[in-house]
Amino acid sequence: MLVPADNPPPSPRKELADLPDDPAFREFFKLQDGFEWNVALRLVNCLDRLLGKSNDGQNDLLILACLDLIQGILLLHPSSRSLFSRELYMNHLLDLLEPINCPAIQSATLLTLVVVLLDTPANTRT
Repeated sequence: MLVPADNPPPSPRKELADLPDDPAFREFFKLQDGFEWNVALRLVNCLDRLLGKSNDGQNDLLILACLDLIQGILLLHPSSRSLFSRELYMNHLLDLLEPINCPAIQSATLLTLVVVLLDTPANTRT
């Protein structure tokens, strides 16, 4: 018979306004400034690999999840938006707008592009 381990209760959810005072969040935020631990960069590389795979329902779900995560990390760490000033990374998003992709991916891509361009005029193309 297994005895359940005593797990401490989960900490209460924090409001967004409380995050700047959270030492764990401050450390996470500092780590995002370096390329070694930048989550947005890892997610864009993941998206690149997903774009190279077959177009099936499972892959589409992974692309959608990746786009959602990119949106979230760019909202938490606005400096990571500068990644998309590189043509390669912006083209990954623009490729997802092609008609071959399902409407859900196109819609999620548009939302991601809005976040990418938010307060970052260097990411626009002329």
